[in-house]
Amino acid sequence: LEIRRFHFVPIGGTAMVPLAALLLEQGHRVTGSDGPLYPPMSTTLERLGIPVAAGFASSVRAAFEKARGRLAARSHRSNRVEKAVEVVMARHAHG
Repeated sequence: LEIRRFHFVPIGGTAMVPLAALLLEQGHRVTGSDGPLYPPMSTTLERLGIPVAAGFASSVRAAFEKARGRLAARSHRSNRVEKAVEVVMARHAHG
């Protein structure tokens, strides 16, 4: 298994936290960005040791929008794409 780094934008959602936990369990490096988080998501991420950056850096936002555009361009089912975008992971390498 190739170890990858995943950065979730946003990470605090009810679908994102379990997905992040599964990737972490498989040995991947996981980080995220989000606005203010509250229990139980904040405490779960903390317990898992997943670092969460406050807010959204413009570079992360740009990468997310680029991924969204690629998905939309490849699909004729825009409704399905929009739903998928809600759970898409923007892979983003930090320093």
